Amino acid sequence: MGKLINLIRFLLTILFTMGASFKSTYAQPNGRGELYMNDRLVIPFDIHYQSSSKPKLSIINGEEKISLILQKRNSDSLYFLFPFASGALIFHEKTMRGYWLNLNKTMPQQIPLTLSLRQVVEENYCLKFEHLYEENYKDFSGVFSVEFDDQKEKTRAIALFNSRGPALEGTFRTETGDYRYLSGGIFNGVLKLSCFDGYHAYLFEAYQDSSRTLQGVFYAGTRYRANWTGVKNSRASLLASDSISFPVNGPMELEIMVQDLRGKQKQLGRSYFQGKPTVVQLLGSWCPNCLDESQYIQSMISSGRFKGVRFIGVSFENGKTPKDKIKRIKAFKNRLSLTYPVFLGGGATVEEASRIFHQLNGVFSFPTTLFLDKKGRIIGVHSGFDGPATGVHYEALKQKTEGLLLKLMLE
Repeated sequence: MGKLINLIRFLLTILFTMGASFKSTYAQPNGRGELYMNDRLVIPFDIHYQSSSKPKLSIINGEEKISLILQKRNSDSLYFLFPFASGALIFHEKTMRGYWLNLNKTMPQQIPLTLSLRQVVEENYCLKFEHLYEENYKDFSGVFSVEFDDQKEKTRAIALFNSRGPALEGTFRTETGDYRYLSGGIFNGVLKLSCFDGYHAYLFEAYQDSSRTLQGVFYAGTRYRANWTGVKNSRASLLASDSISFPVNGPMELEIMVQDLRGKQKQLGRSYFQGKPTVVQLLGSWCPNCLDESQYIQSMISSGRFKGVRFIGVSFENGKTPKDKIKRIKAFKNRLSLTYPVFLGGGATVEEASRIFHQLNGVFSFPTTLFLDKKGRIIGVHSGFDGPATGVHYEALKQKTEGLLLKLMLE
């Protein structure tokens, strides 16, 4: 009997190990991509690719896995759509060369790319950056006070870094949102982090000087570049998210003019907002932080806990005409299966949003979220959004938001 029990334990151990190994292998990148942003800048990203009669492609940014949708196979070319962002990766199946079609802007962009597959044998090798991790690495885990300087303005941020040995993951929190999932490591004394999610392509590089200050460069898209510095500071803080935008005359009724998705002008005021508390989300289909917030709002609606709350979105879009902008909103709603109404506010600028929401001192970020009481009065405004990549900050935001809504429902 004892031998039988031991045999069963042995078989279960093998099965568990095989299952864990399969899960780990499936989740790991087996290739990399390179985006050729300009003649000097290449931004790498991790992929997981399966070649078959129905190929599968995922982009991996640290903890985030984005499974693309195979739209079609035309001759030897594959067309993969992003599940949420507007655009696609299009490449030749044999050469694995092609381009990222970015449709989030008013004018489409085609960014050349190359995908490659490779079995990594070296345990200490980072496929994304094609380099061995630093052996005698410095531990960059922790919180850093950060300043970005793009020669036009200086902005504050907080870096949240988590080291797994010389491998590094994390994000940057700002007063307008976070930079989502970044991953990379330490290579020859240089910190490298990147992200590609179908909205933006980011690359961060930095070294630590003799004063233990991080000195680096941040690249975004085809043109943007900013120098940045970072100093470890567990007490680093930003302006409170509810102190940036606010009603100019205290709690006051919201009244705005928008367009519905049929293109009809619609005034939203006292008769629309009274009777139940309301959450008004200012967003854009081009905005990755808005994606995170939209998914969170939809999860609250789906939970059934907030049936006494009205949720609406007012979107500010890229596009040449109102018809084009409305088309983008409809596509965004369909991709995310959003059940709450989203109206068109105007063009994709904070100036346009400030004009529509003239009761506020201004709109300074997308998303910005207004909280209205049962009388339709603005009693709170939240600028930016701490998404899932920020960990405890995301959980704190959810707790604060849901506590406020439960309170408003009872008043």
